[in-house]
Amino acid sequence: MMRSLLLSEDGDLVLQRGDLVEVEGIDEIVQRFRFILRTNKGEWFLNPEEGIDFRVFWQKLPDDEEIRLVLEDAASQVPEIDRIENLRIDFDHRNRVLTVSFVAVLTTGEEVELEEVL
Repeated sequence: MMRSLLLSEDGDLVLQRGDLVEVEGIDEIVQRFRFILRTNKGEWFLNPEEGIDFRVFWQKLPDDEEIRLVLEDAASQVPEIDRIENLRIDFDHRNRVLTVSFVAVLTTGEEVELEEVL
């Protein structure tokens, strides 16, 4: 089982009483997946293949099929995630906010419900 340092929503290390906090198990898998969703492919010099293609989300009318493919690509970068199911896409045209909700099915068969604003 992998362990990582816990990161805040802003990507900062989390401290508790002056000590770094660790995360493991499903929470570590979800944290890793979320940061892949927040990394533009080619942005991280140590692994230019990590991340997703943000251009899919910059369109005036985002394409649901392209969004599904991007999420599947992100999931394929996390070995513990088998597939994405029950994808729901909500695009608030007025505020230009895209929210995706889905279930990540892990290789263990466990399911994790996620919602991300992209």
